[in-house]
Amino acid sequence: MKPIFVFSAVAAAIAATAAGQAPVIRAGADGVVSNASYAARGLPNSSIARGSIFAIFGDNLGPAVLAQQPSYPLQTTLAGTAVKVTVNGASVDAIPIYTTKTQVGAVLPSNTPVGDGTVTVTFNGQVSATHAITVAANSFGIFTLNQKGSGSAALTDAGGGYITTTTAARPGQTIVIWGTGLGAINGNDANDQSGGDMTNVPVQVLIGGKPAAIRYRGRAPHIAGLDQINVDVPAGVSGCYVSLIITIGDAVSNSATLPVAPGGGACSDANGLASADLTALAGKSSVRLGYISVGRTVDQTNFTLPPGVSLPPGLGGATTSDLAIAEFLQYTPQQFTASSSLFQQASIGNCIVTTFSGSASTRVDPVTPKFLDAGPVITMAGAGVTASLTRDASLGLYLSTNDSTFLPASGGTFTFSNGSGGGDVGILQNATIGLGSPVVWTNMDQITDVTRAAQGGLPVTWSGGASGTTVEISGVSLLIPSGSGAGANTAVVTFACTAAATDHNFTIPREVLLQLPVSTVIGSAGFSIPSGSLSVGNYTQPVKFTAPGLDLGFLTAYVTNSKSVNYK
Repeated sequence: MKPIFVFSAVAAAIAATAAGQAPVIRAGADGVVSNASYAARGLPNSSIARGSIFAIFGDNLGPAVLAQQPSYPLQTTLAGTAVKVTVNGASVDAIPIYTTKTQVGAVLPSNTPVGDGTVTVTFNGQVSATHAITVAANSFGIFTLNQKGSGSAALTDAGGGYITTTTAARPGQTIVIWGTGLGAINGNDANDQSGGDMTNVPVQVLIGGKPAAIRYRGRAPHIAGLDQINVDVPAGVSGCYVSLIITIGDAVSNSATLPVAPGGGACSDANGLASADLTALAGKSSVRLGYISVGRTVDQTNFTLPPGVSLPPGLGGATTSDLAIAEFLQYTPQQFTASSSLFQQASIGNCIVTTFSGSASTRVDPVTPKFLDAGPVITMAGAGVTASLTRDASLGLYLSTNDSTFLPASGGTFTFSNGSGGGDVGILQNATIGLGSPVVWTNMDQITDVTRAAQGGLPVTWSGGASGTTVEISGVSLLIPSGSGAGANTAVVTFACTAAATDHNFTIPREVLLQLPVSTVIGSAGFSIPSGSLSVGNYTQPVKFTAPGLDLGFLTAYVTNSKSVNYK
């Protein structure tokens, strides 16, 4: 089987390269990355493994039209493009497998030294400036359907059929995970490889936090740099967004998700779409969804002060902000399959991790649907308050324009209306949601700094919580480089784990925390502010609403408590 998604991220036709212009590798953290994970340089999982496929972004890197290697043995120059990697004074010629004006994909030879080094691209005799690269023995990246290293993993069953939300994997079924970065092979990477189980590589595959039995881990036959890991889905996991993480020692892959259903077919989530919803959407030429959310965030910022210094009145302590948001989206079937779910939440008992940085920081979910018009204003009313949601033209979202706090402390029931509707979405019907008493984060004060590599992960506990609601434990860590342009190259990693509110505890897995960068502490001279955060939020079960022009609509409400922390 030859999976076409490996090289499909590259546009087939791009504007012609101006004659005589030197190639330029994009500066910053996302100029040279794994072709699968897209992890920004400086993040814990950003190293490029020997024998793996990596991507170089920039300008004038190759021809105007996509060129690919036609046959084996692969050549070290393709359509005028060549790539050189230098580590510890030793240089190797990487093997370009595709090239265009703005992107090159290449296989890093298995004999490349391990360590920090540089990359250059030569196109039509002109050489780029160097760009930093870190080469590792192993650094696995999972290919994902959004082609950006997050969301749904690119998976097949043993017969080559794709695993999707309507053809979910079954516990006990053998599935194939596609990626790159298992490590070096014996022999020349440019030659046609027959594969072979790399039993010497200590791979662990975690599906829903449970180890999966490994049937094979090694090169995919006849495709340079592409790896496959064949595993059995463990028992006791289910949902549309079950976590998938692969480790080789302490080297952690990017985080992806997969759908699992006890009997196969369509998956289902108590905090998301049901199997009947997915079945109803299957086969449609487009999927039109609505999502409305209202909630409160209480944020506690913690300062470190020099001895004898106190904050001025009004600074520090907790701040409260309320937000109502609505979005109406149209997906193609391919976009809907690749998206990170309408609710941006993992299945209950699981976690998702997303990363963005530099020029790639436009959206957490890189799948961008068409935003639909539901009218000029959406009004929220109930519990003695009224809020207006107006459309942000740049984002396509409807956002509340009220003051930072407008929700009653006791919660209430709120109804959303859009007058006579808009050009794409008609009058909202049954758009009512209740917000009750939230959970209480009971070990909030005991968590200050988070040790990412702590064995056993980070336990979080809470009390209260209505049956049927969920708790989302989420966090953010920032990697802020020094020097000019640092802000534009900041890498942001977020995670979000979902639990049933009635569980009253959840442990953030070590494998999730290890994907976060060590937080960059902001401040000096004894004064500092943590740049990371940790949050615990209580979410209602999604409630359906209807409107002409929508296939499905959902409302949720939440209350979140957040505090600043450093990830170490």
